[in-house]
Amino acid sequence: MTIPEFLQTEIFRFGDLIVTVGDAVSGGLTLFAILAAGYWLIVRVLPRFFKRSRIDAADRRRITLSALMALFFLITLAVMRSSGINPELWRVGERVLRLSLVAEVLFILQLARLLDTIIELVLARKYSRRHREDGLAPARNASVARPLLYTLAVLLLIQQLGLNYTLFTFKSGGNVVDFKLSKIIVAVAVVFGARLFYWVLTQLALYTYYRRHRINEGSRYAANRLLAYFIYTVAGLMAIEMLGVRLTVIWGGAAALLVGIGLGLQQTFNDLICGIILLFERTVEVGDVVEMDGMVGSVKQIGLRTSLVETRDNVTVIVPNSMLITDKVINWSHFDDKARYKLQVGVAYNSDPQLVKQLLLEAVSNHDTVLANPAPIVRLVNFGESSLDFEALFWTKDLLEIENIRSDIRFEIERLFRENNIVIPYPQRDVWVKEMPPIPPYDK
Repeated sequence: MTIPEFLQTEIFRFGDLIVTVGDAVSGGLTLFAILAAGYWLIVRVLPRFFKRSRIDAADRRRITLSALMALFFLITLAVMRSSGINPELWRVGERVLRLSLVAEVLFILQLARLLDTIIELVLARKYSRRHREDGLAPARNASVARPLLYTLAVLLLIQQLGLNYTLFTFKSGGNVVDFKLSKIIVAVAVVFGARLFYWVLTQLALYTYYRRHRINEGSRYAANRLLAYFIYTVAGLMAIEMLGVRLTVIWGGAAALLVGIGLGLQQTFNDLICGIILLFERTVEVGDVVEMDGMVGSVKQIGLRTSLVETRDNVTVIVPNSMLITDKVINWSHFDDKARYKLQVGVAYNSDPQLVKQLLLEAVSNHDTVLANPAPIVRLVNFGESSLDFEALFWTKDLLEIENIRSDIRFEIERLFRENNIVIPYPQRDVWVKEMPPIPPYDK
């Protein structure tokens, strides 16, 4: 008996099902390969991953259980495919639901769950560690991978279950386009994929570059926003293409509409262009302390049309981007993160100027937020009408709290002057009363 004849030898028959030696051998080899791969994954790979990533016990159990369930459904599917044992569970017309399809669906769902858990833990821990290195609160925000994984799983299930229905049809550029369910899911997957790509690119890949080159927060924000606009624009166009709509038709039909919208929304488009200019020019960046229209605040966000400025009173002001471009704006922290401020005080003329200078330097230097380099200085700026006028100049990086800093220094100056008998005089005037001769009576 030749080997092909031996492999075709029938082992047993059950109705229309015939199992040969070849089926048993191929099924056994497939089962052995799957079990070997599962053993290598669960016993060898996962423990090393748990140890290296410092996964806690609860997450270990969750990952191991998902891996075992996925392995079980894969083995079930392989056994049914190799042996031909695939009973029919449900039939409606020409549609047949078999046990292998159920096993395949469950395997896809478990695999998506396993990948989601692993990606979430890896990205979240890396993201949180870098947050702690920057002095920020730990954040576990890696769920950006979950929508993409489950969208792809749903797409596979629709293809396997034969549920790719045509919802409606329409004409695009003279062609009839079928609007199928799978096209919608693919378009959604493109958007979720762009979201995941942007998150990984900015939060993980570019993070190392930013830190190595010591790029400030404002420049990081500007680069990330420009990348977001580019990536989401490309993803949106790709999603439209996936739906079967030709972009040339959209641009041609929207040209006239955009002209009318531009005329009616000139200020809005002005703010949009100014937002792009701000991100490229970076005259105002996120984290800068700015002063405009008598308002002092920190820039928290630069959007495409408006920016958010948080004042000293913890009030968020929505500022159109055009105001940051065309109006006069004082940027206290544009080129440097520190600024110089001054305090003025007058003392009586009988005071020792050198002692006053020493006390002012002591009051300013003792404050925690005042920088030692550049060092504070004291000037005698004027001989006033009733006082010697001094000016204390100091540097600080705490720009938003400058009024509180000035108040603290004034309290300290008042205490030191009182202890050293230095008088801050009231305004003084010398009044001379000239005695007039008596007025003679009027004689008619």
